[in-house]
Amino acid sequence: MTAARSIGSGPTGVRNEFQPPEEFGLAIGIGMCLPTIRDHGTEDLKRRFIGPGLRGEELWCQLYSEPSAGSDLAALSTRAELDGDEWSVTGQKVWTSGAETADVAILLARTDLDAPKHAGITMFVLDMRQPGVEVRPLVQMTGVAEFNEVFLDGDPDVRAVVVTGAGRGFCAGIDLKASGRDEYMADKDPIAGHFDWLDVELGAVIRAIHHLRTPVIAAVNGIAVGLGFSLALVADIRVLARSAELADGYIGIGVTGCELGTSWLLPRLVGYDAAAELLLTGRRIGVEEARELGLCRHVVDDGDVVVRAVEVANSIAGHHTFAVEMTKQVLRLNQGAPSLDAAMALEHRTQILTGRTAAAQEVRAAMVERRLGRSD
Repeated sequence: MTAARSIGSGPTGVRNEFQPPEEFGLAIGIGMCLPTIRDHGTEDLKRRFIGPGLRGEELWCQLYSEPSAGSDLAALSTRAELDGDEWSVTGQKVWTSGAETADVAILLARTDLDAPKHAGITMFVLDMRQPGVEVRPLVQMTGVAEFNEVFLDGDPDVRAVVVTGAGRGFCAGIDLKASGRDEYMADKDPIAGHFDWLDVELGAVIRAIHHLRTPVIAAVNGIAVGLGFSLALVADIRVLARSAELADGYIGIGVTGCELGTSWLLPRLVGYDAAAELLLTGRRIGVEEARELGLCRHVVDDGDVVVRAVEVANSIAGHHTFAVEMTKQVLRLNQGAPSLDAAMALEHRTQILTGRTAAAQEVRAAMVERRLGRSD
């Protein structure tokens, strides 16, 4: 990888000399972001970013696509508003490769709401490490997260997460051809490599959801089998569409029925006897049996599953963030409490901790004064 004598345009510019190796992790910056800065950026931007980018000191990503603005990029709704001498950016980006490791990003945001949609858009260079930038992995059907969502807000305050499937199914397992398993195991021992793939690549997804401080609501829209079953179980709350079917399914392909947390999660939800029957037979259950077993409290028409899940999320979001997070944490930790006394001791400590926050004091003051309190 080389750079020409100058960072200006023309035949001696950087672009003609960019030759990043195919496997090099800096391809986004070197091949896309830095040439844009070279051609259109100010001299200050060129001096600040091109050198560190070429030396591999900073990694880049591109914040373009949004949930409602993919191929029609002009439909983007992320906004940037001038606040004194700084820009405040609010919005969401999606399908962002490399966001989890990026230091810097090129960002497109709308700066003129009155302009036609193909106008009024400005490109920014964004520090990905600053407060208010939150990167969340997008878990694909393979169980691996190759892309990310990026939330941009001066004060990120997500109080509940809704997980659902794209299309007609929640998650029907793993496409082994597309999962990257063979590539991951290529130079590893067959048994040890397979264990690592399950534990590091897929198990990490289940553990991340379980340990997430924010409550997670699974909106199960259709089949939830294998990995999909585990994703539904690890959620804090499940909302099922009437067409939903759930199954462990692993034993049906000749392996143990205990995988990706099912032997730990399922008995805690339905009891040992019911869990043993479901894991040993691998049979599918419908929504009515799932409700009878205690796997869900909400069963709705197919088109309403996300709507109901969001309603539940909004009912959670009306409360103070720290109180919500601590409620989930205590609830989870006390599932393994050795005694009632131990559980109550943790509850009382957390009650005192949350009760001393400014938000809790504001809520109590509002109750005394008979006015609407703030939940932030």
